Amino acid sequence: YRKLRSTVRFVLGNLSDFDAAKHAVPYADLPAVDRYVLQQTAALQEEARAAYENFQFYRVNQLLQKFCILDLSGFYLDVSKDRLYIQAPASFQRRACQTVLHHVKDTLLAIMAPLLPHTAEDAWQSLGAAAPTASVFEAAVTLAAVALQSKCSRRVLSGSQAASCRMPARVARSASLSLSSDSDSSAIALSAWGCVTE
Repeated sequence: YRKLRSTVRFVLGNLSDFDAAKHAVPYADLPAVDRYVLQQTAALQEEARAAYENFQFYRVNQLLQKFCILDLSGFYLDVSKDRLYIQAPASFQRRACQTVLHHVKDTLLAIMAPLLPHTAEDAWQSLGAAAPTASVFEAAVTLAAVALQSKCSRRVLSGSQAASCRMPARVARSASLSLSSDSDSSAIALSAWGCVTE
């Protein structure tokens, strides 16, 4: 529990001056390490969704612990501290890292909500007006409903190659990415992130 709480606290603390509508960096412009963490986050989301569907709550806990300890604390957050603390507040490197942390925050809280409801809701409420919904449970329910209709297929990035990722529209909305919908509203294109939504 403490590792999850500490990770969420670190992420929230580094997003205090970040407004996704103004500061988000397009996916194609993100450094490779940032794109890698977004892919790991998408994989976490897909595996957690499958575990919840099969009522394997212990598996969701294991996935969250592994992601927070190995992928975030043991790797990404450690190498990102220089960018977050030393770079100028509006620098590209810092904004790229904050873009990733913004997406990770929304995904982590939505996955945590059924297991740690008070922690997830407290973190969500601390977002204030920046929260995409009034409660983390609205976000989690919407995320789960959309995930049942969507499957996230990822392709490993090599060099400057852009990812082809199918992700739920809710994830895109929660990350405050630029969205454009077609005339019949059946698909949402995430052109800035090189992603398409089912």
